Amino acid sequence: MKARRKKKTTPPESHSSAPMPVTPQLTLNATAEAINGKYCNSFRVSHTAREFYFDFILSVDGVNLLASRIYTSPSHAKDIHRVLGENLAIYEKQSTIS
Repeated sequence: MKARRKKKTTPPESHSSAPMPVTPQLTLNATAEAINGKYCNSFRVSHTAREFYFDFILSVDGVNLLASRIYTSPSHAKDIHRVLGENLAIYEKQSTIS
């Protein structure tokens, strides 16, 4: 009887060889649709006196489809602005695409 060799497994491929920044651990509950995500190639941001909203849009052949709208407070909008800026700076250091 021949001994079976264990199949060598490799970790899933990453889109980047650079290490990701360390972020606090967060447990998320999500629907299958949310986990799969939605592709958007356009967005717009607007606000009222009490909240900001972000529209994420898929534009194809002259048709603009609202994929998702997110409402948030001004303080959270500031956090999004800060975190997005930090991540863009990291991306630009690691990437030749800008």
